[in-house]
Amino acid sequence: SVGVVHRDLKPANIIVSRSGTLKITDFGIARAVSAPATMFASDVLGTVRYVAPEVLRGDQATKAVDFYALGVVLFELLVGRAPYNEDNPGRLILDKIEKPAPSPRSFRPDAPRWLLAGIDALLDRDPKRRLEGVLSFARDLDKESARHNGDSGSALRQTVEANAARPVKSLDLRGARARLSASLASALVILVCSLLVIPLSHTDTAKRLEATQSDKLFNLRGPIAPHPGIVIISMDEQSYSRLGVPLTEQWPRRLHTKLLKTLADAGARRVVFDVIFADASRDKLEDLEFAETMRRVPTVLGSALGLSQRATINGAFMLEELLQPAELFEAESVGTGVVGLPLHLGVTRGFPVARSEVFPHLNTLSEMAVVVDRLRSETPDTDALINFYGPAKSIPTVPYEFVISDEQAPFPEEIFRDKIVFVGLGLRGSTGASQRDAFITPYDQHTFGVEVHATAASNLLQDNWIKQPTALARIGVTLTCALLFCAILSLLNGPAALVTLGVAVATVIAVQFSLFAFGYLVPVVVGSLWGALAGSLIRLAGLQSLIRMRWRS
Repeated sequence: SVGVVHRDLKPANIIVSRSGTLKITDFGIARAVSAPATMFASDVLGTVRYVAPEVLRGDQATKAVDFYALGVVLFELLVGRAPYNEDNPGRLILDKIEKPAPSPRSFRPDAPRWLLAGIDALLDRDPKRRLEGVLSFARDLDKESARHNGDSGSALRQTVEANAARPVKSLDLRGARARLSASLASALVILVCSLLVIPLSHTDTAKRLEATQSDKLFNLRGPIAPHPGIVIISMDEQSYSRLGVPLTEQWPRRLHTKLLKTLADAGARRVVFDVIFADASRDKLEDLEFAETMRRVPTVLGSALGLSQRATINGAFMLEELLQPAELFEAESVGTGVVGLPLHLGVTRGFPVARSEVFPHLNTLSEMAVVVDRLRSETPDTDALINFYGPAKSIPTVPYEFVISDEQAPFPEEIFRDKIVFVGLGLRGSTGASQRDAFITPYDQHTFGVEVHATAASNLLQDNWIKQPTALARIGVTLTCALLFCAILSLLNGPAALVTLGVAVATVIAVQFSLFAFGYLVPVVVGSLWGALAGSLIRLAGLQSLIRMRWRS
């Protein structure tokens, strides 16, 4: 009998005794079954040593399988050993699949040429070439038989030719079933391993990996131009020093009054203070003059959301509070905006969105800065990211003292004409207030809040903030990447695996970067890394050869 039986996807040897008892040997583990040797239509009986390579691969078994077994028998009769002289069944299977059979010429060069050529043809790994070689071998046998026994050899040739032309329909069904079951089993292993990425993608480590990759995309893209209608006035060290303002004190209201008058004369479109004027100063006249000056140029002031703990008889509770500017200043401003910025794993990435159940109608400072200038009503959702244009000071920045100083030449008024002017802290040192308003961004380790707000306002004016897919879509992308890389490492081997893996990595990065250039961030890092890890684990567990063997069928 010729072939191999597949039991639960494990190769097994089948021996049928004369009494009809079936003996199944699973590579050394033998057990007798007291039942008639009745097999299903999808089973192929035989031992691995005589089985054709295409059967081990799960291909359709044809009459060429019998000719291969005949070649093995003739090889053994001529040489005294099997073509594949390997005792380990697993190694024997892989050798027969991956290596051509040795030629008997190497062992018996003295044998007749027609016999050596015939055995080579019978052991050919390609079933089609094997069938063609069998016909030639039959003709050679016919000639030799006729030379020794007259013309009786013609019967052998006619029998071989008739068998070669006869279709075997039942074996087609067996091959289809074997390929289907093997493919489903292989796909199931890869799918189960890849599905584990879904819970892993929600861990802090996975989120940190994706966030780090998004930061690299900014640097890979490089700086781009912000909206030309935004300028920043920085309250920096130079301004503190030349204007005589102590680093530990608030700026005098008279300086802000002078700044507003100067910007009004220069034709500024709007002034946005990243400052909360929550308290009145000691000089009531200065406060009054500052408030009245806001009438000359539209002014937006900062506000802040905060939580405070309150104690009662029944216990403590958290109270959400809104810190607003003093009533005098709020009345003269065109509105207030929340100055708080969200942090994601210690880095400012998320778009500032003011959402509060207690104060549902709040706007951020950036939204208030451009609320009358936007042409579209679309707003960023809670998953949106700020599209940073470059490192700190990518948006044009002017020192505070340069605008109001009387000791230097007047500044060109076109700097501020019809511009939205943000005013805020801009110290580069580590003193006092500089640490309260400094943030880490994908480009820089020290960017002040006023520039982050100005960047968000520029995003709104140009509608170019970074969008992210929905939660379900992100899971789908992550799972797809995991399946891709797991399949590559599970189904391929050697140089083909390395080349395909390199192409897959380059393709995933290129697609992610292209989408990022158009304002979309898709997560690919966690899925790709997990897929590569799962595929490597499959290889280490010894399942790769089985999966490759079944899948290629």
